[in-house]
Amino acid sequence: MTATRGGFDSESALAAVVVAWLEHEGWDVFQEVESPAGLCDIVAVRGPLVWSVETKLAFGTGVVEQAYDRLRFAHLVSVATPQRRGSSVLEHYCRWQGIGWLQVDDAVALDRRPLEACLSEVIAPGLHRRIEGALRAALRPEHKMMARAGTNRGGYFTRFKDTCSKVTAYVRAHPGTTFKGLLDGIETHYAHKGSARAHLAHWVEAGKVEGVRIERDQTHGLRLWPR
Repeated sequence: MTATRGGFDSESALAAVVVAWLEHEGWDVFQEVESPAGLCDIVAVRGPLVWSVETKLAFGTGVVEQAYDRLRFAHLVSVATPQRRGSSVLEHYCRWQGIGWLQVDDAVALDRRPLEACLSEVIAPGLHRRIEGALRAALRPEHKMMARAGTNRGGYFTRFKDTCSKVTAYVRAHPGTTFKGLLDGIETHYAHKGSARAHLAHWVEAGKVEGVRIERDQTHGLRLWPR
């Protein structure tokens, strides 16, 4: 595959270097995290600190705007791009807002240099002490393995997908269960059991819950069976 911006053939290839560097530095790394802060490319945690990093193949207003949206939710916020000259106006704005800028070396050099020498911190992120906890609360173990940062192809972990997986597993273990039995047996992302029942019935009938079907029982109402 032909390399493009900064020697990287894709945003995910760039993000992989950032992930490896963060892990080398002792951060616990999560990727493609859906949260109230938006879909975050990379979220790293070390002790009490949360660091959000947005990756792009060019340093521009798009990636800076994404980073700005994370400021309420992470102690540290950065963008990561290939090495290249940036807009002096955007650099000034990032320094003013406390947004960091990580530059990743040309991809062709990565095999010849130690990892820590392949990434430089052009702008250090400011420390935002008072943040909302929604981003940290959204982190799940699945975010470490389900999707690679920068793929932009879906397939990332969401609370809805987590609920659907629980429904599928429960119905396979308890074929013919009622919704009451299901909702007594699992936790979902819905705030109330009433809304969970209504929404899940809709999604099962629409075929969005893998391997589960609904049958109407005149005695006990709706029952769930493996498909």
